Amino acid sequence: MRKLSVIHNKVARRILLSFILAALLPIGILGILSYRHVDLQLHEQTTQSLHKSTKDYTLRLIDRLTIVENTLHVLANNVTNTHETFNLTLPNENNQNLLNQFTNLSLVISNVKKISLLTDNSSVPDLSQAELAEVNTGKTLIKSVIDITSNTGQLLMGVPLSAKQKLATGILIAELKPEFIWEADNVVPNNLWIINQTGQLLFASEPALPLPPPIRALTNKAYSGNLTWQTPSGSYLGAYRKVALNSFFSTTEFTVVQAQSKELAFGAIQQFRLIYPPVILLAILIVVFLSSRLIAKYLNPLERLNTATLRIANGDLDTYVSIHSQDEFENLAHSFNEMTRRLRSQFDIMATMAEIDRNILSALNAEEIITIALDRMPSILLCDLISIARINPETYQVSNIHTRRHNHDTETNDDTIKLTLPDVLELLAMQDSVIFTEDNGKLSAYIHVFGNRGYWQYLVIPIVVNNTLSSIICLGYQSPNEIPPEASNAARNFGDRIAVALSNAAWEEKLYQQAHYDALTKLPNRLVLNDRLVQEIARAKRDDSQLAVFFIDLDRFKAINDSLGHAAGDELLVKVAQVLVGAVRATDLVVRIGGDEFVIVMGDLHNKPYPMRTVSSVAEKILDSLKQPLIIADHPITVTSSLGIAVFPKDANTPQDLLKNADAALYHAKSEGRANFRFYSPELNAAALENIMLEQELRGAITRGELQVYFQPKVNLDRRIVGAEALIRWQHAKLGMVSPAKFIPIAEQTGLVVEIGYWVLEQTCLWIKNCLSQGLEPVRISVNLSGLEFKRPELVDVVAGILAKTGIDPKYIELELTESVTVGSINTCITRMNELKNLGLTLSMDDFGTGFSSLSYLRNLPLDVIKIDQAFVKQLESDSSSQAIIKAILALAHGLDMKTVVEGVENENQLAFLKEQQCTIFQGFLFSRPLPREEFLTLLKAESHNKILAQ
Repeated sequence: MRKLSVIHNKVARRILLSFILAALLPIGILGILSYRHVDLQLHEQTTQSLHKSTKDYTLRLIDRLTIVENTLHVLANNVTNTHETFNLTLPNENNQNLLNQFTNLSLVISNVKKISLLTDNSSVPDLSQAELAEVNTGKTLIKSVIDITSNTGQLLMGVPLSAKQKLATGILIAELKPEFIWEADNVVPNNLWIINQTGQLLFASEPALPLPPPIRALTNKAYSGNLTWQTPSGSYLGAYRKVALNSFFSTTEFTVVQAQSKELAFGAIQQFRLIYPPVILLAILIVVFLSSRLIAKYLNPLERLNTATLRIANGDLDTYVSIHSQDEFENLAHSFNEMTRRLRSQFDIMATMAEIDRNILSALNAEEIITIALDRMPSILLCDLISIARINPETYQVSNIHTRRHNHDTETNDDTIKLTLPDVLELLAMQDSVIFTEDNGKLSAYIHVFGNRGYWQYLVIPIVVNNTLSSIICLGYQSPNEIPPEASNAARNFGDRIAVALSNAAWEEKLYQQAHYDALTKLPNRLVLNDRLVQEIARAKRDDSQLAVFFIDLDRFKAINDSLGHAAGDELLVKVAQVLVGAVRATDLVVRIGGDEFVIVMGDLHNKPYPMRTVSSVAEKILDSLKQPLIIADHPITVTSSLGIAVFPKDANTPQDLLKNADAALYHAKSEGRANFRFYSPELNAAALENIMLEQELRGAITRGELQVYFQPKVNLDRRIVGAEALIRWQHAKLGMVSPAKFIPIAEQTGLVVEIGYWVLEQTCLWIKNCLSQGLEPVRISVNLSGLEFKRPELVDVVAGILAKTGIDPKYIELELTESVTVGSINTCITRMNELKNLGLTLSMDDFGTGFSSLSYLRNLPLDVIKIDQAFVKQLESDSSSQAIIKAILALAHGLDMKTVVEGVENENQLAFLKEQQCTIFQGFLFSRPLPREEFLTLLKAESHNKILAQ
């Protein structure tokens, strides 16, 4: 066994890298932090030193200028004038040293005459009138002059001549020696610059090292500060400080700048840079040496196991690992060798199982699956016999027994064997396991079919498909052959695989049914409909024929669901599907597309003879068939339907457009009273688009203030107003007044009727409140409550909230309910009505006599008023049955002690008949049309006034 290579072993490299990092990181972090600390300290120290040096320099500069000033005053006292000749007389020879402070001395007489006292060729600068004025007041002048050609500065100092000399107004001006006044040697190793107030350079200790203009500009921002800049020759740290000379002299401020190169300032850290890397390198070498020895000792066994694993991966199952380390690695080697042994014994079985899996799962039918299993399994499990048989899941009879013996062809036995009850229970109980049996043991009736002689042992595997016992596999072993230890698990695995394979065909069929057929009615679904429409359209184009699409919807199907339950609704849908299939040709397609909606595709309609007559007759046949009573949940139910029909190619050329247009025709049929059929026409689309537009506009009508509440009066026998009905009106900004017959159905279909209903109730309450505020006693106003509103669980709370918000006495409000509220649970309906009455409201039944449930439930409903529908009043003069119905309703209301209101009264004849029947409250155009709120209020005021006059 080769030794471990730290370089080539990944784990060794990781451990080594970890050790190196464990040693290097602390040292490195410490070094970086130390370097950073030293760098910051040096930076701070250098900055402080520069500031101190600059401050000291400014103080010394002021001292030197003061000395020069004193010297000039002494010299000024020694200037004499003899015959217009000016001489400088020194007191003694020692004062000759005073002249060493100056480059030149000059006299300026009245700013006109200029006389040089030391040299003859020196130029004397001009002084401004302001400067002359300052000097003449006794102040000492300091002036800086910049030589543009040489870009160097001169510093001049001027003092007035003594008055005792009796000279004309004169000034002694001295040009100061730079080496004396600036003393650049005293700031070494710093570099020095002197800048005047305008940023011009007066002096530089190193003329070759310029001070960049941006840095000069920075010095004007504060009295003192720090500077940092970069030049091609290096980086510099600097400090500046202004010299307040104007406190002592007549001059401007100067700025002193001192700087030092970072290379010089941080020279102390260079030693750290030189020492630290060798220390790091030494630490790494020590860690590498110690880690390598430790890694080699503990990872050699891991390297051997890794090598052995690679050999097993390459198919060498004879690999053996020998480790004698007397630790966990030795135990791991023993486990590894045991694993290799087991793999070696099962490898052939697993490889063959994978091959059989591929063959079984790719088989197209059960016969191929059985053939593959009979051919492959004996060689894998070393059995002498294998048998596969089918089991009838209902009778538990074994049939179609396929048997294959060692070195023999497959035999098929068509006899049927009845399993005993204990055998069936055993198979079901062991469906996830394997049954071991012998010749005269369990399942003996099945085992005896093989006709074996001698001693045999059997493994029986039940095959369960979709929770149903569908097949059985039997493996036989003849003495002296023994059942291999792996045979039981392998046989169960084979059984599971065959179960999956046998279920493929059934599963594919089930998936197809689920994807293409409705689970409830077993009719084709929308997917089949789309495919069939494409085919029928192609056939119609080829044969120059037509096809019709019927869109069918059951009328009031929701009422059946609500009253009898969804189970009854499902039963009804199944029977309707059977009726539709029986009403059309065998070649026609009947589809359920969802809910109570069906579609019929009728193809092969030729131009002759009259295909539309055929379509109409089929539609009438469907309507007549559905009108026959159906027994649903032990109740006879008569259901009607509405049909919409679209024809290819007249109405549309695509499946989508045919369905859309048939649906539009269906909507039209419903709007015309249901239980009929209509063909599509282009006008229907325009109506549908209008409805969509109206729906969108209606959603914002309240916010835009387009909805209005009108009031239609109710009168008594004396034609005095005793009440009114609140009616909604829509004054559209562009369309004008929109009929309620148009937008109320849309509001009910979209659910907007709930929001509108609450709004109407609140507006009515506010109108009543307005009446009371004007001292007018209002009449009771009835507000319509839709069936959708009534079934909302929050209804009572919302109504109570509106009453509380407006502060209106409930006695002024009457809620009008439709008979549809009684559909469903009558107990729930009564409870809800009692809750509303407990608020103090009056309840009335609107459109009484047009429903199907009121007469049976009327005596149980807590109603106060019955409102007779106007449909009976319209036919009152021509239809005796309408008169009889009104008489019956009035008699019923009187018997139940309920008030009655008749709506739709339009002429005197109708009124006279109703008075004869003792009806006392009327509503209709004979008395008044619905009025806007202001007009109705005016009408009430007028009637109240007339009443007062009459009294």
